[in-house]
Amino acid sequence: MTQPLDYRSPPPADLRPPRPLFTASSVALHGLVVLVAAAAEDRSWGALGIMILYGPIANGVLMLASLACTPLARRFSGASATFHVLTSILLPIGAAMVDGVIIFGMDLHGC
Repeated sequence: MTQPLDYRSPPPADLRPPRPLFTASSVALHGLVVLVAAAAEDRSWGALGIMILYGPIANGVLMLASLACTPLARRFSGASATFHVLTSILLPIGAAMVDGVIIFGMDLHGC
């Protein structure tokens, strides 16, 4: 026998995001750290390529992946997705700028 829907019942207690989402974001963050570490090791044209091309592309991919997870964030938080969308857009842009500042501060040479 099925139970009738009760819209006044409290939501389920366990609304935590699944562990794979946290793992994926951790792997992506470590990937960006690896890019900056590779730029620190190179200190020449490769570092400039990471700053101009690979870093922004990696941050853009993270932004798109995070925006694709907006329905999940809305479902698990139960709140408006505005904060998630804003952080999904602004944090990767800020991270690309910070990467540029870090790489420019590295005493690069052209050899």
